[in-house]
This record gives sequence, structure tokens and C-alpha cells, in this order.
Amino acid sequence: EALHPARYPVDQLMKIKAAVGIRDWEALYQQRPIPDGGAVFRQEWLEHVWLPKDLPARFDEILQSWDLTFSGSDTSDYVCGQVWARKGAQFFLLDEARGRWSFTETLHHVRELSSKWPLAVRKLVEDKANGPALLDTLKRELPGLVPVHPEGSKEQRAHAITALWEAGNVL
Repeated sequence: EALHPARYPVDQLMKIKAAVGIRDWEALYQQRPIPDGGAVFRQEWLEHVWLPKDLPARFDEILQSWDLTFSGSDTSDYVCGQVWARKGAQFFLLDEARGRWSFTETLHHVRELSSKWPLAVRKLVEDKANGPALLDTLKRELPGLVPVHPEGSKEQRAHAITALWEAGNVL
């Protein structure tokens, strides 16, 4: 119910909620900065899946994205490479390679994903950890390797795209 219905009736509040999105609504209007069901991504947003029959015949864009680490030990962070495609406003996660790999194992997986997805020519590589070494090692072998310098923390970057997930644009 509305706290001050003369000033903000429920129908107006619902329009504001739709405009600002669930994350900001929960923080600004409900005094709950972490919405039920997830701190950044809500569980129901992650349930949008695609089936092969749902994929468009052609995509507007296909790319790879790589986040690397320094070592392949059992306690190190994961290396993660993903292939993403976009058709209009829809984003499709097509493939993923993820593991705790050494540098040479990481090179193998980058080559493997590049071979499997030749249309994903643009390969974004985070220019941290083993990123510079990978870029230097593979620059004459694989086309489209692009160093990226992400701005903000991973959490800030995740919050920046929650609207895409909330709207059902990510599959």
C-alpha cells in the first residue's frame, strides 16, 4: 500500500517501479537494497533458456569474451571464456569454457573455442592477470584479439546490465 496515497497513489508507484527496475525500486522505495531472490540477479531472470529451434538463422553480432587468472591451482579463480551472440535486443549465451587452468591449458581452450566458433572473430580479453601474455602469445595466430580494460568492479559491471536480464533479453 502507498505510504502517502494523496501524494503518490499506488498506480503511480507501480509506474515508477516499472521505470526504475526492481533493483532500484527495492533500494529506494522499499528500503531493501538486496531484493529477495538474489543480490544482483534474481533467480527467475536466469530461467530464460534457448533451444536450438529458437535461434535465429543469422545473428547481428557474435563474439568471445575471456576473463583469465594467473594460475591453475585448485584454489585459484576460474578462467572463463564465453561465446555471445546478439540478434536485435536479444543476447544468447552460445557456449562457455570454464576451469582452473594453467596458462598453457588456457591457450588450448582459447584455440578450441575459436575453432568451434569461427564467426566469433572479435575476442575480448581482459587485459589483466594472464591476459597480456595470452594476447602476446596468440596475436599472430588468432584474429580479432582485443584487450579490454573494464571499468569498475565486477559487481558494478553486473549491476549495470541487470536491466537486460530483468527484461528477459538474455538467454
